[in-house]
Amino acid sequence: MAGNIASLLGLLHNWQTDDPVKQSSACATLQSLSRTPGVKDTIRDAGGIPLLIAPLVGENAAESEVAQAAAGTLQNLSRNIANKDAIREVCGIAALVALLHHAETEAAEYAAAALGVLSRDNAANKDAIREAGGIVPLISLLRHGVTSAASQKDQLLRTPCLADIIRCRMDFQT
Repeated sequence: MAGNIASLLGLLHNWQTDDPVKQSSACATLQSLSRTPGVKDTIRDAGGIPLLIAPLVGENAAESEVAQAAAGTLQNLSRNIANKDAIREVCGIAALVALLHHAETEAAEYAAAALGVLSRDNAANKDAIREAGGIVPLISLLRHGVTSAASQKDQLLRTPCLADIIRCRMDFQT
């Protein structure tokens, strides 16, 4: 399995110049595989987290299928405690927050869901979301709703996360 994951991650090394169809397919496969607990560690240990964050950054990231699948993969990886910290440590939270500013895209919806999982039971990630300016776009996304069935389920996950972040912000200000 580790060899297959390394091959998939290899397709993401030159995400700006390589074939976006292959990269999108690789990210979608990683997204599916990353639902399995042991695979979450394998992707992290193979250096996959920075490779998954790279497509989230840039002028056209929000419209990219690669970014959408990468954000979905990061959402799955976030269900692992070590990955929550690893994503924060390589500026993944800031990249996910940046996608929120494109609320009409599926990438933004995956980013919001990933932030919801990242913030669950992790004060450092809640602080990082707040510091990256994530509260206002999360509220906006919640206020304007989501369209896909998967996103409606994710919206339910984001609501408690947002409440925790806001509560934490209020505690910090008092």
